[in-house]
Amino acid sequence: MIYFSNSIFVHVPKTSGSSFEKMCEQKHGLQKTHGIHSSAINIEPENRDKTVFGFMRHPVLSEYSNWRYHKYSWKGTDEFNFSTWCRWRYDTPEKEQAAYAQSLGLKTKQIEYGWGFNVNPQAGYFCVEDGSCIAKRIFRFEYDTLPESYAEISKITGKDCSIEGYQAMAYGWGRGKKNYWDDIKDEDVQILRRAKTIDFQLWEKDGKEIKTGFTCQVHTKWDRSRN
Repeated sequence: MIYFSNSIFVHVPKTSGSSFEKMCEQKHGLQKTHGIHSSAINIEPENRDKTVFGFMRHPVLSEYSNWRYHKYSWKGTDEFNFSTWCRWRYDTPEKEQAAYAQSLGLKTKQIEYGWGFNVNPQAGYFCVEDGSCIAKRIFRFEYDTLPESYAEISKITGKDCSIEGYQAMAYGWGRGKKNYWDDIKDEDVQILRRAKTIDFQLWEKDGKEIKTGFTCQVHTKWDRSRN
């Protein structure tokens, strides 16, 4: 999360937030606050009138990017693919999840981390105690429109917010050259629709930006409660 004088950036996972924060630190001397992937609920009441903004990504592509990063980092067996990732995190009873993940070649710390991290809807990152969204702008994270979005963010913040040249995380796998949908099955999408219903509802509404004014169960990054 980054505080500007008149606005606040909320870092939703898998939306180039780390690159945005790196740009803010190196270009403008702004440090992130409240820890990585903090939610709007962490914003002090006196600051909630500021223009809270951030990005949301297609729910399936966000999850695929999440899996891809961990597959590259953790390896696992050949069976540790996107389908088994979705089944493990969203469609396996908690009492069975550890054994299932072990069968995919994952280690104890990886299992504990992966079972909890970033499992809740993206929408919840913009909500406070009563579940109401306090964001004034939620941009769609789509590569074709990112330059336009960052130009608009520059107007909001009064600072140059282009992230060109500020890639924070390098994975070493030919970024942008793979069509994620080639590896995604209908069953994977249905699992994610059940787990992150509100994200699909928001994403599938027409509009240049995500409509605000919604309500969503508030969560922290380690809370597996379902919306």
